Amino acid sequence: MGCSINKKLSSSKQTTNTKITNDNFEEYLKSVGSLAESHELRKAKVSYQLQKNPIIQRRMNKSREKLDEICQDKIFLN
Repeated sequence: MGCSINKKLSSSKQTTNTKITNDNFEEYLKSVGSLAESHELRKAKVSYQLQKNPIIQRRMNKSREKLDEICQDKIFLN
């Protein structure tokens, strides 16, 4: 017994309907794993590029300062 999934082909950006069976399950897991890995690499690259951006750095610093203030307030209240 198998289940159907929609799988995007990265090169053509088309969605195909793939039936997963016991025979192709390992291949499916490998393809999903490689897609997830490339997605994580893209996220890391974008995150790194954003951190180098001076505007983003200022916003991140302000957010950290605000978070520090909130944490300090909570510590003093306890």
